[in-house]
Amino acid sequence: MAKEAKRANRGLKRLRVAIDSLDSKLVALLDERVKFAAETLHHKRKLGLELYQPSREAEVIKKAISRRKLFPEASLKSIYREIIGATLQLENPFTAAILGPEATYTHLATVKHFGHTVNISFESSIPDVFLKVEKKEADLGVVPIENSSEGSIVHTLDNLVTSTLSIAAEILMPVRHNLMALQENSKKFLPNLIVSHAQGLAQCRNFIESHYPGVPLKQVPSTAIAALEASKKKGVAAIASELAAEKYGLKIIHSNIEDIADNTTRFLVLRNSDETIPAKRKGCEYKTSIAFSMKDKPGALFSMLEPFKRSGINLTKIESRPSRIKTWIYTFFLDMEGHADDLKVKRALTELQEECHFYRLLGSYPKGITL
Repeated sequence: MAKEAKRANRGLKRLRVAIDSLDSKLVALLDERVKFAAETLHHKRKLGLELYQPSREAEVIKKAISRRKLFPEASLKSIYREIIGATLQLENPFTAAILGPEATYTHLATVKHFGHTVNISFESSIPDVFLKVEKKEADLGVVPIENSSEGSIVHTLDNLVTSTLSIAAEILMPVRHNLMALQENSKKFLPNLIVSHAQGLAQCRNFIESHYPGVPLKQVPSTAIAALEASKKKGVAAIASELAAEKYGLKIIHSNIEDIADNTTRFLVLRNSDETIPAKRKGCEYKTSIAFSMKDKPGALFSMLEPFKRSGINLTKIESRPSRIKTWIYTFFLDMEGHADDLKVKRALTELQEECHFYRLLGSYPKGITL
């Protein structure tokens, strides 16, 4: 046994030396990557290209995933997000405006997409996020647009119509709700109040009813505020993100308590529209979003959809909102697969515009990769 232990110790030391050597090489390669990235940004400036290019980032991440053998895909995506974000911040620091406060799901999505080095400006409302970017007090904005179980965020839709901003990217983030509190012993924990945002409570309704029937519920403006409230008083539980638990020093009593396992929120990354829609990158899958109002005539809705059916374009979302210009006139929001420069998409959009009295191309951007 003693000989086997010595042999195992020698093997362990040898493996640790090999891992240390690999770690040194990894850090050296990261430093080298930063140098090449700095040169790339320099050439982008000379050519007048956008420094933030989500289509290129998506291409880099997809290539990395395709090369992996043993490393977990989700972890690899997170690592590359951090590498890309840190590199960009080193050479071209930028600020993202988002709906505050800290530790909300929007905050979590922004950090996961841009990495922990991102500079964040927390705003008090979705219109304020748009305004911050429009006034060029922030480089980008991140806003929620829809949740797979609760539907669209109307404040974002309404601002997309009146704003000059365009969609640069989309973020798809699985929503993992957690029950958290100051309580140390999770097995004996029985809250006297459960606090969360209205959507958090709605998306965990079955869990609450089966685990804590009869416990009073309280709605607050955000899941982060719920966590803050739970941090101030024992017996109060919050439904919020792991980021909120970390920020407010709460213990997660139950993880992943959402009723729908694949519950996902879609966010949009917004930027100023000083330049045209970025050109299509070969090998990248795109989506295009538009907003429009139809002329009031019989068969208008059919006329709207017909060009897309005829061209074989897949529509991934259609939503309507009151136009706020004239009673019973509606603004439609349409998402489709493809880039605005694709011949069939361009043809369908041109045909659609002939039937509209308002039309706006909101953006063509890479299909989101789930975080």
